[in-house]
Amino acid sequence: MRPSNFSFRLRLLRVCILPIAIFTTPSSTAQIPLSPQFVEHRRSGISLNSTIGSEPLRYLIHSFETLQSVFFSPERGDYPSAIDWTAAVVQTHAVSALHSILLSPLPKNETLNIIDIYFPDVISFYHTQNVGSLKFQAYDDMLWVVLGWLAGVRFLDAYYYLFPESYNPDFYTYRMEFALRAREFWVYAERGWDELFCDGGMIWNPNLQPYKNAITNELFISASIQMYTTFPPEFNPPESWFFFGGGEDGGNDKRKGQKRDVTYLEYAVKAYDWFKSSNFTNDAGLVTDGFHMSSYWKRKCDERDEQTYTYNQGVVLSGLRALWEETGNKAYLEDGYQLVQRVIESAGKVGEMVRADILEDHCDSWGWCNQDQQAFKGIFFHHLTAFCSPHPYTKTWRSKHENHSPELNAHVEKCKTFFPFIGRNSIAAWTTRHRNSSVFGMWWSAPLFEKDPGFSDKLQNGDLDLKRDPKAVDLVNTDRGGDWEIGATEAEIQLAKSGKIVWERELNSGKSIIQMNKMEGDLNDRFLGRTVETQTGGVGVMRAAWEIGSLFL
Repeated sequence: MRPSNFSFRLRLLRVCILPIAIFTTPSSTAQIPLSPQFVEHRRSGISLNSTIGSEPLRYLIHSFETLQSVFFSPERGDYPSAIDWTAAVVQTHAVSALHSILLSPLPKNETLNIIDIYFPDVISFYHTQNVGSLKFQAYDDMLWVVLGWLAGVRFLDAYYYLFPESYNPDFYTYRMEFALRAREFWVYAERGWDELFCDGGMIWNPNLQPYKNAITNELFISASIQMYTTFPPEFNPPESWFFFGGGEDGGNDKRKGQKRDVTYLEYAVKAYDWFKSSNFTNDAGLVTDGFHMSSYWKRKCDERDEQTYTYNQGVVLSGLRALWEETGNKAYLEDGYQLVQRVIESAGKVGEMVRADILEDHCDSWGWCNQDQQAFKGIFFHHLTAFCSPHPYTKTWRSKHENHSPELNAHVEKCKTFFPFIGRNSIAAWTTRHRNSSVFGMWWSAPLFEKDPGFSDKLQNGDLDLKRDPKAVDLVNTDRGGDWEIGATEAEIQLAKSGKIVWERELNSGKSIIQMNKMEGDLNDRFLGRTVETQTGGVGVMRAAWEIGSLFL
């Protein structure tokens, strides 16, 4: 990167957002033990104080290497503390971070060194992923697998085209393996598409009563269109072929003359049309959790769960971006812009997703986020990054400095307006890191309130003002043994006043595990504390800060 660009980037972060010095203040109270592989596995040599690469890129590399060093087990070949679906999300963040590093102006030798160190982790996870169990889980669990391995295919395509003389052919052979696993799980998930109830849409779980929730349908939209844009066409059966109009690079594109399966595109268009027309958004324009049915005889989605989650506002964004690429319909982008803006401006509105300009799930302040919820914010920023990328899905290796269409240039300019929000979140998340392990916390706003006794008192007494719909039903009720008819806000207040959280029952004794809900000290040390899922939140937002911040260069 040229010195002038480097200086401009630093000025942008310092002047437009907050003083960059705040990045140097990690949390000092949490007690996260280091993995035995922390020092051994972290071998790139690029530190926060290094002169290699720009400062924001080093923050991304540091966050990614912390993820792998603390939470990936070389002996097992996976992330032992993750559950099946969050492990798939962790893999997606890992390979996407490698992709961002690959496309960065980092020197070639440093880039290849990082890939040589960490891509074997992705391969190991491919071999150890719990596919036998995932095939029988909910449809959204299956679709996280699809998105993860398509991200792997995109990385390998870029790796091959950017370094044709230096790429590792042993790595590239996994392109087919990743693609076929993505297709296998898309086929499993496609069975969830149902037109008997609610005139369409994906069912969440085949083992439960029909529930059509936002996340499963957003995942199906994004997974279907990415199967169309990313799945290598040479692996499609001939009867599904649709001409692939590639070959813009003078004949070097190996896909030239190949065919894509138009079924994926048709499903993505149909699924988004249904999603948009099904009234998933509340009065603030935020996506709610989903629909139950008051009567299976009526077959109508008429009981909406008003709960809002950050990832429900994000996953559809990557699908909208790819749909626009393939159809040319700008309405997809406009829908994405509106959704992102509604999240940014949601403070004080029903279902609010931000506090003090920082993204927040409703469980953050109370400290009872489970493993699922700890992954949500990172997912939001991952898909926002995909939405705003200057690189097309089918040719991610193309330089952002190439001449793009006026439409893509206009899209990039619009995405720049989101950067102050992204920058503030990256800085807030950075301040929650543990001082030894550098693992991110869950509640990024916590440092703003840890020294405010008035806030702690309100939290403990249940007097915190929350803009929630009383009809919202949260996992706090359904997963933790409470009365599911109690509204989410009331359940949170009851938990806060009790000072305790009742989690799962121990398998052997059947006794409930009681966890004190501490309201003092490091607020990110409560309940589950810092985990592999909270670290993916940090990776997701730091990647967004790097990728979208780079649009200014």
